[in-house]
Amino acid sequence: MPNQVNRRFFVKLSVMSLAAAPLGHLLMGKPAQAQTTRSGRYDSPKQIPGVDMDDEQAKALYYVEDATKSPFRKSDGQFCHNCMLYSGREGSQWGPCAIFSYRANKYNQALVVNANGWCRSWGPRSA
Repeated sequence: MPNQVNRRFFVKLSVMSLAAAPLGHLLMGKPAQAQTTRSGRYDSPKQIPGVDMDDEQAKALYYVEDATKSPFRKSDGQFCHNCMLYSGREGSQWGPCAIFSYRANKYNQALVVNANGWCRSWGPRSA
């Protein structure tokens, strides 16, 4: 008789598991998807947050949103928009920078830099 109870328990458990399996995805919610934050144009830091010039890393790199105001810039032609680390679209006022690529705000949006900005990591973009 004990074998029969174990067998019955196993059959009941198997039937319940098979019935519950297709409904499991409803309990789990939506599948995880990567958040897209780098689509479209960056015309304003209000749309996508800009790097704060008071940020510790930005200060260490002497980042400024207006390159003409930087006393550390070595030539007049150095701007974020012509740096090898900048990957914003041509003509956009704001865009992503490899230096700050891991930085994000509380909404998990990657921070962007001003195309007319500058930092001491500037390197010429190769043609």
